[in-house]
Amino acid sequence: MAHIAWTAGPDASVLWFNQRFYDYTGLPPGAAIGWDWSIVIHPNDLQTLIEHVVHSIQTGDELRCEARVKRYDGEMRWLLVQAVPVRKEQGEILRWLGTATDIHDRIQAEEALRRSEERLRAIIDGAEEFAIILMDPNLNITEWNIGAENIFRWRRGEAVGKNGSIIFTIEDVKAGAPEDEATTAEREGRSADERWHVRKDGSLLWGSGIMTALCNEDKTTKGFVKVLRDITDRRQMEQELEKRVKERTSELEAANKEMEGFTYSVSHDLRAPLRAIVATSRILLDESEEKFNPEERNLLKRQAENANKMAILIDDLLRLSRIGRQEMQVSSFDFSDLAQSVAVEFERPSNISFDIQEGLQAHGDPKLLRLALENLIDNACKFSPQGGKVKVGQRTTPCGEAFYVEDQGIGFDQKYEPKLFLPFERLHGDTDFPGTGIGLANVKRIIERHGGKIWAESHGKGATFYFTLPKL
Repeated sequence: MAHIAWTAGPDASVLWFNQRFYDYTGLPPGAAIGWDWSIVIHPNDLQTLIEHVVHSIQTGDELRCEARVKRYDGEMRWLLVQAVPVRKEQGEILRWLGTATDIHDRIQAEEALRRSEERLRAIIDGAEEFAIILMDPNLNITEWNIGAENIFRWRRGEAVGKNGSIIFTIEDVKAGAPEDEATTAEREGRSADERWHVRKDGSLLWGSGIMTALCNEDKTTKGFVKVLRDITDRRQMEQELEKRVKERTSELEAANKEMEGFTYSVSHDLRAPLRAIVATSRILLDESEEKFNPEERNLLKRQAENANKMAILIDDLLRLSRIGRQEMQVSSFDFSDLAQSVAVEFERPSNISFDIQEGLQAHGDPKLLRLALENLIDNACKFSPQGGKVKVGQRTTPCGEAFYVEDQGIGFDQKYEPKLFLPFERLHGDTDFPGTGIGLANVKRIIERHGGKIWAESHGKGATFYFTLPKL
């Protein structure tokens, strides 16, 4: 048999061991008879075993004791020693029948489990900022850590045995929130939420928690564990921040309205005298031309031209300010068609030909992007020679897929590229290439409002302006 078996006299002196004993201990057959079996018992366990044996002899009770026994290889292993008395009809003990079973692996497993449970308990109790609550399948609390005591102010002895709904508000309990949370955890493995919870004294806290379902081997639910943190302070900060954002947004909207009124007023107040300057200059030129010498007539013409330039500059500045405030109407559209419609406006007066890639699609505000294309194409035509060609298309760049407008003009020094998109920054004189210096700044603001990037490249002759847009 797999177990050690033995018989002993009424005084517990061994009369016989089975072969399993000798195989296990490595002793020669016939050894350890009488009380010599004590030679294989661990010294620290011998006295306890003898006390149990003496007690059984004196009382006739069954013997059951655990002791370490020296195995044939020298290892001390835990054995469960058991014996029952065989009695005469009068009740007198005739002999003892006993067994010894190796339970060393079980003892070690139990010890490992005990240490594991101690470590787990230390971890759970050490998490003082987190409430860790264990519940059975019916949501009755079975474990309640120090963190739960700190957060909910129920002592462990008060909470264990109660239903987990004690931490929910009355409204959530009536709405079935605890059960819904458990159902989600069973179905999906876990359930996360943030909500108001209630302490023992009735005060509220905003908690962020996760409930996890604990399952048996057959997939049935054996309980739940809920880990929760009090984030009331964070929520209050978020609410305060939201309040400030709303206030700042309201202030910004008011400032924008005030700015719109101001720019309209400036536009109206500036344009009126400019129109008067242009009108009086033309009247003088038309009706009193013979009274002025050539130099005076030239001065009047330059006065009218500069007044017109000022009006155009005012319009460009107003457009630049409005681009940042204008609400975007985003949609997907045919970029090739948009570019073609813009090119038609410049093709004839500039004597420039266009090569526009077909089938291009874009995602953005068509009106704003049309304005950007108008500025880029106008810029390309302005700097291109008569009969030149302007290309519009899409290429793969280090920044991803980018649209481009390419000309065959005079180009620019690449080191000055960052200045191109700044208001009033011009790399070429106004005499040769007229303009206000606002157009490319408008383009940059439009592209950046779309979340894109714009840059320019020139390598001696010609220039290419690239810009990215969000993907479809």
